[in-house]
Amino acid sequence: MKALDDPILEALHAWRDDQITLGKLRAGALNNSKLTQVLRSGYTDADEIAEILPDSVQWAAAHLARILALPRPMAAREEKPAAPAPDPVRADHDTASTAAPPIGGDSDSVQVSGLSVQATATGHRLSWPAAGPGADRVVRYRVTALDDEEPYRADGGRVIGETDSNEIVDTAPLINAVRFVAVWRFGADTVEQADARPAVAVARGHITCAPVGFTISTDHGSVAGQWSTLARTRRVRVYREPVEAGVRRAEEPYRILADQDNLTGFTDTEAVPGVEYVYRAVSEIDAGEGTILSEPVFAEAAIPGDLRPVTDLAVTETVDGEQIWLDLAWTPPPTGTVSIYRTAAKPPLSLSEEAMDRGSISSTAIAPDARLDDTSLLPNPVVAGVVSRMTKIAWPQNWVFVHLTPVTTVGDQVQVGATVTAVRDGSIRAARIIERCDEQFITLTWPEGTDEVRVHLADQHIPVESAVAEPPDSVMHAAGYDRDGGLRLPDPLPARGCAVHLVPVTYSGGLARPGAVTTVAYPGLLRVRYEIGFTTDKRRERWLVVKLASELDVNPAPPFVLVHREDRIPLHRKDGHRFTEYHYDQNSGPARMEAIHPMEMRRADDHLIWRVRIEDRRGFVRLFADINVEHQGLLALLDPPVRTLWITDPPRGR
Repeated sequence: MKALDDPILEALHAWRDDQITLGKLRAGALNNSKLTQVLRSGYTDADEIAEILPDSVQWAAAHLARILALPRPMAAREEKPAAPAPDPVRADHDTASTAAPPIGGDSDSVQVSGLSVQATATGHRLSWPAAGPGADRVVRYRVTALDDEEPYRADGGRVIGETDSNEIVDTAPLINAVRFVAVWRFGADTVEQADARPAVAVARGHITCAPVGFTISTDHGSVAGQWSTLARTRRVRVYREPVEAGVRRAEEPYRILADQDNLTGFTDTEAVPGVEYVYRAVSEIDAGEGTILSEPVFAEAAIPGDLRPVTDLAVTETVDGEQIWLDLAWTPPPTGTVSIYRTAAKPPLSLSEEAMDRGSISSTAIAPDARLDDTSLLPNPVVAGVVSRMTKIAWPQNWVFVHLTPVTTVGDQVQVGATVTAVRDGSIRAARIIERCDEQFITLTWPEGTDEVRVHLADQHIPVESAVAEPPDSVMHAAGYDRDGGLRLPDPLPARGCAVHLVPVTYSGGLARPGAVTTVAYPGLLRVRYEIGFTTDKRRERWLVVKLASELDVNPAPPFVLVHREDRIPLHRKDGHRFTEYHYDQNSGPARMEAIHPMEMRRADDHLIWRVRIEDRRGFVRLFADINVEHQGLLALLDPPVRTLWITDPPRGR
């Protein structure tokens, strides 16, 4: 038995090779080592042989048992003997064509091949290897079947039909889960000789019945399959295979409910919601000498997942030169897959109200720049984990807003999550303060997409972060900017100066999103008021009296000069005659000065008074600060009423 030329081992190899040729056995599923193990085991019972075979080929146990039970000569591969001479008795009679052929059986010299079975709309097509070169001139086949055991006689069992081809269709319905079929050959050089010879079995096989009427349904987290089985079905093997696994046959790792017979169906309570499965059912059939397996039947099912939206999508920005990259993170829902869409406009809120068909989110009724379709679907891969991530999402250069919307998908249903809006931080440019003595006006270039600009005033030594954390002193809205071109501050800025912090703000999802802070330094403004009066002394000399009043304590104080012009009010310090002799009112001596130049000015000082002799001058006078141009923006000299700037005539009688 250990010899490599053992006829039984050769017969096992031959049967295996035929099954591979017929497509009933996968190459490698029953290798030489396994067949040698079967031979050396000493088993002849099909059930015992099945125990040492892989699950996928246990159906072959009955066939192997039959070969192992054959005598050595019958298993040997011998040359086909020459056809016997015609029976002289039958040759002399015309009844040869009608007489019943002799009863035959398995020949010692003819190898019994496997039978190929293919289900059709009307029954089962049975085929077998055709007679090869050197076969008899006349060959006829008889196909017989039994439902309880294999037919071992050509006249035993139901005759499916006779044919001279190598295939036939059995249209009879199955009454058991297995039907045993044998193909008998009658061959010779003439019809008469063929009829006279004993029939030889050339092929054997089974027609099996898989579970009938396989239907599948889902119910509250479970999957139920139903079917019926015919007699001789021992049990039904059930396999649950994820569709994404790409499995196309029943494999042991996917088998479920192995401890049950599943003769009428099954209930699977361990399927994962949201995952699509293929359920395959294979009947284990009692073939008398062992168990054979039917072809599988299958159905697809998926437990609807609990469609939950993503509500915690977080966006992080990274700036690389002119390019902005976005990184996303979110908590994955328990079922379904999450896709991210990027749109220039925010999708309608109605999309997130309830679950809907996949096609609804890309409806043409939605504006193109807010539509969740293939053009807005991000191709970036999702890095799965406790927190899912997506990185390196580009911010289109010409977009102010980027709306990112997560969509959970289970089957054909989707649930739109909360949209997160990223706003390109608008930069305030060309900000400056235009001042007109008692009022200030802020102008700037309005940042695109900004809803408002907040104005925060603070001392220059206060950190920017602390200053902008306080409520704003003023707010400039986009509509007001479009109308006025800037913001007119409701109150004058502090005279001693301050920092003016401008913060662009964009509203997204009801939340304010502050942008980059722009600070304008306001140096302050010294406001000095003056009054003009006239008087005549005892010597009847006419004097013009100038009284100064400062809003701040100033030390040192700037110089001032008085300018006269007869025809109109002077416009600047060089626009007319400049007085050069001034007398401080508190100085009783003859000392005079070339300008009004106090040492200091205090807010409560009532003695900032100077006099200047005007003699017989007529016209207008006006006071100017005698300072350089670069310092003129830091001081405002407030004129009194124009009528007081006119040099009045002296009283009559003097």
